[in-house]
Amino acid sequence: AAALSLLTPLGVYTGFLMPDVFAPLVILCIGTLAVYWRQLGRSDRWMLASILLFGLCAHASHVALAALLLFVALTARWLTSRWRSLSVAALVVTAGCIAGAVASEWAFGKVVTMAVGAPPLRLPHPMARLIDLGPGTAYLQQNCPQSGYAACAYLKNYPTAWDDFLFSTDPAKGAFALADVAAKRRLSEEQLRFVGEVIRFDPAGVAIGIGADVLRQLFSFRVDVTGYGSRGLAMFEGRVPDGIFANMQASRAASEQAPLNNWLTVSTYALALASILVLIARWMRSGSNAVSPADSQRQLFVDFAWIVVAGVVANAVICATLASSLDRFQARVIWLLPFLALAVLVRAYDTRALAVRPKDLSTPSAASSLQRSNP
Repeated sequence: AAALSLLTPLGVYTGFLMPDVFAPLVILCIGTLAVYWRQLGRSDRWMLASILLFGLCAHASHVALAALLLFVALTARWLTSRWRSLSVAALVVTAGCIAGAVASEWAFGKVVTMAVGAPPLRLPHPMARLIDLGPGTAYLQQNCPQSGYAACAYLKNYPTAWDDFLFSTDPAKGAFALADVAAKRRLSEEQLRFVGEVIRFDPAGVAIGIGADVLRQLFSFRVDVTGYGSRGLAMFEGRVPDGIFANMQASRAASEQAPLNNWLTVSTYALALASILVLIARWMRSGSNAVSPADSQRQLFVDFAWIVVAGVVANAVICATLASSLDRFQARVIWLLPFLALAVLVRAYDTRALAVRPKDLSTPSAASSLQRSNP
């Protein structure tokens, strides 16, 4: 816990208003339930399912992450006997939590509509993503204004970064933040239709661009969350009280090169690399031979580790597809690799400690004496 708190982004992410810390917890809950279901007590299962459901309700990207991880688990279980040990009951519980999160989102929309007379306004992330990627910009340049999209009103600003499209108030970069309420709602409502038409317009460009971003996202987990920088400060200007904004400008966090950023970035990359080497070395040492029944606990942990690693990869796929490659997105889950490596080292230490116990404890006479002393 100390290593993960001091040397990875975990300690910082627990204090975010954004619920990023629940993405890795979703992965851990799914892995624990799927692999260790038969060893968990009823209260353990309920607690893990509750954490999973809350994590899924916390952010839509977590729902997509869980759905992709569930699909991978089901596919592996169906195609290979190697993964038949995954608990069907646990996968059903996971699917139920995903359905519960979707239902809660639907209920939220209904309540908001009843309260204010209109459904919640969703940020057009997929639209921003494709415009930033390129195919969306090319489609609009060829089809505006006849396509009738609200995004055509800002055609002169494209191409633009996805976060500029959503949040920038710069007349030469922004779109969504510059629009009035009616235009914002149109941008939100048109995004799915826009995604479908852009994919039909340039399927290869979309696939290649997203694939490149997924690869980039896998290795992009620089920690840049403790400094505002000039761009970050500009987003807060006029949106927080003047006194607070003045304090933000005067703080050390106003610098993009905040010392904590540099320290955590170096330590995170170093620890992630060391963790990968530890996991590979342990995997190579164990070999690919079948595990004996006496070593079933190690096999369970290996299965759990594979699910967690799949979750780290799935996070990159989801984030790079729905938004773009951004260090913060992968930094939220990268501490899972050191978590696994530390767990491997602990298990190796425990195994070694068992191996050096006095041999006479295993003799019949010693066993009988233990039974007499411990009825």
